[in-house]
Order: sequence, then C-alpha cells, then structure tokens
Amino acid sequence: MRTTKGLDTITLRGCKLTSIEFKRLCVVAGFPLSVRGNVGLAANALGISVRTLERYKNNGCTNRPVINLLNTMAFGVSQSASWQGWRISAQYLVTPGGDHIRQSDLLVLWANRKAKKHLETRLANVENMLTFYHDKDKENKIVNLDKYKQIAKLANDIEDLVGHYSQLSRAFIE
Repeated sequence: MRTTKGLDTITLRGCKLTSIEFKRLCVVAGFPLSVRGNVGLAANALGISVRTLERYKNNGCTNRPVINLLNTMAFGVSQSASWQGWRISAQYLVTPGGDHIRQSDLLVLWANRKAKKHLETRLANVENMLTFYHDKDKENKIVNLDKYKQIAKLANDIEDLVGHYSQLSRAFIE
C-alpha cells in the first residue's frame, strides 16, 4: 500500500487484493462498504452480485477486471501495468511521483511531436535531393554551378530545420 497525496493507491501483487485493501479501494472509489446501501450500489457499479462483493469484502479479490474497474473509479486511471500509481484529479494528470501535468502541457507535447514528424519528413526530402544531386555529379563528372547552388540552398534548408527543431525543443522544456 502506498499513499499519494492523501489517497491510497493499491499495488497489484499478482492481481490480488486482501480484504482490507479491497475495502479501502472501495472507499476511495466512493463506496464505503460500512454505509448501509453502498454494498448494493458498489456491486451494481462493478457488475457483480452482492454475494460476490461480500465474498471479496471478507476474503479479498483476485478478479482482475473488478480490480481494474475499482482503480479506474478511484483514481481515474487503471492501475495496471505502466499506469501503476497514476491518477486524474479535477485539473491534472498526477504522476506516481506527485508531479501535476496540465492539459496544456499535453497539448504542447502533441504539437511538438507533430512538428517533429513534419520536420523529419522535410529533412528526409532534403537528404534525398542531396543524394540525387551527388549521384548525378558522379555520373556526369561535370561541374555544374546551378547544381551546387541548389545543394547550398538545400544545406541552408537543413540548417533552418535544425534551428526550428531546436526552438521547439527549448519551448517544450520551458
């Protein structure tokens, strides 16, 4: 059991919750089982019978879909695999270390990924053109000033692309 900002996150050890862990997770998910009527509500929300819920309450739970659903109800994120310890608050995605990630941070991340992919495509096109001109020069063995001007322009394009990508990276870090 680990505490994150006042909420209990359940560590799945082979996908088994003890009865105490199951009850605590139900409380965090909004179903304190000690309150009259909550057993039926919790069972209905989890898609199990009241009898099965009572069994989990007394003996623990090994039902992976029920555990994942409870974790999702409690923390906004399934606590299985790579999402262990993550949760969603009203305004933030909260990491297991307690860092708060805003929606705007994610939008910037996606914009940077999209821009990086675009820049990589442009860079690949420039590299293909340079290879094309280089191969043509080998074939012809003739110095053509126009080709070298075009190669210089492509080299400037590469420099611009690298500069633009550096600006994106700095903006993302800030």
